[in-house]
Amino acid sequence: MVKNKIKFFCSLSILLLACIFYVIIHGTKRLIITDFISFLFPNFPILEARKGGNFFVKNYLVDAFWFSSFLIVLSIIFARHYRFIALAIAIVLESFQKFIPQLGTFDFIDILLYIGICCLSLCVCKVIDFLLRIKNRDNKNISVNLREG
Repeated sequence: MVKNKIKFFCSLSILLLACIFYVIIHGTKRLIITDFISFLFPNFPILEARKGGNFFVKNYLVDAFWFSSFLIVLSIIFARHYRFIALAIAIVLESFQKFIPQLGTFDFIDILLYIGICCLSLCVCKVIDFLLRIKNRDNKNISVNLREG
C-alpha cells in the first residue's frame, strides 16, 4: 500500500514537471483551454513560446515525462501487462495526431521514445527485483545463523 502511494506521488510529481516544462517551452497560447480560462479570468497571462532551445528538450522531454507518469499510474492499477496497455494507448493517441492536426504533430520518434521508456521501465523493475531478492536472501541467512548460534 505504501509502495503504491509512493508511486502515485512520483507520478503526480512527474506530471506536474511535464506541465511546467510545457508551459515554459511552448507557452500557453497554443493550449485549447487558454481561451476558456481567458474568458473566465480576463487578466490571465498568455505566454508566448520560447524560441530556440535544445531540440530534444523542446520536442521530446514533455512526452517522456507524461508517458512515464502514465506508466507509473498503470503499474498501480494493473499488476501485469501495464506496459503493453500504456504503449497501446500512447500509440493510439499519437496516431490521432496524424489525422487531427489540432491535437499536435505526429512524430514516429515519439513512438520510439515510448517503446524506449517501456524497455527502461522493464530493466529498472528487473534490477530492483534482483536487489530485493539478494536482500531477502541475506536476511534469511542472518536469521538461520542466529537460530543455529
